[in-house]
Amino acid sequence: MSTPLPSNTPALPVGPVLNALNHEARRAMLAHLMDGQAHRSIELARVVRCSASMANKHLQTMVQAGVVTSQHQLYRLPPRFITGEPGVLDFGCCLVRLPVRAVAG
Repeated sequence: MSTPLPSNTPALPVGPVLNALNHEARRAMLAHLMDGQAHRSIELARVVRCSASMANKHLQTMVQAGVVTSQHQLYRLPPRFITGEPGVLDFGCCLVRLPVRAVAG
């Protein structure tokens, strides 16, 4: 497996990014958002098996860090962070490898 080279992605501040990644539920939400689609918080709550209010708190942490965007109650991973390699995100300050979700056939 090749290691992606750092991109020209403008770097996000490392502290907030690490804080956003410092919870299993947030990492699972990011992995789900790697499909490039916008998702509602209730859907992401189901994915990580937490309450809607807890999902909203997690999402706000990620929005504040800049790793996720929010518009009209829909959350999305900005395409500039998606490297094209399964499970790899490039936040400019760091590359992150998340477990690749199994794809149903």
